[in-house]
Amino acid sequence: AIANDGLGPAQIKDIIYQFGGDCISMIDPDGGISRTNYYKVENALRARFITDIFSFQIPNTSPAALTTRGQVLLPGTIIAVGKEIVLFRIDDTSLETLKGKLNALEMNFHESLLEKFSALALTLPISIKFCSMSGKYCKIVEPEGDNGKHCKFKP
Repeated sequence: AIANDGLGPAQIKDIIYQFGGDCISMIDPDGGISRTNYYKVENALRARFITDIFSFQIPNTSPAALTTRGQVLLPGTIIAVGKEIVLFRIDDTSLETLKGKLNALEMNFHESLLEKFSALALTLPISIKFCSMSGKYCKIVEPEGDNGKHCKFKP
């Protein structure tokens, strides 16, 4: 999730997602929202948190689909004080299925999956520029991606 713990509402001015070493901007060259990149990011979030972690068969269980919910953060989004926008989560309808699958695993493997999931969530490479609603206070956050690369905003 992205949370606003500031003193006033925050508006996302620009955002760049980084997956597989690619910097994926949500703004296309004509200044609009890129529909193609929106779907790329949506699929990359799902792959990062589900496919890459839970892509194995658990012995003595049947395959089960997990329903997920994601939200691609877009420029222009306003986050109220004390609020957060959840970028990715397992849908409530799939939680019991996931818990059952995880409980069928050996404890060490179960714990390693949860640690990997948490590490990926805490290090999600998103470069974000946000400002106060007045535009007087702005901040840019450009974390290092999985491959050590930084996605920078155009001046």
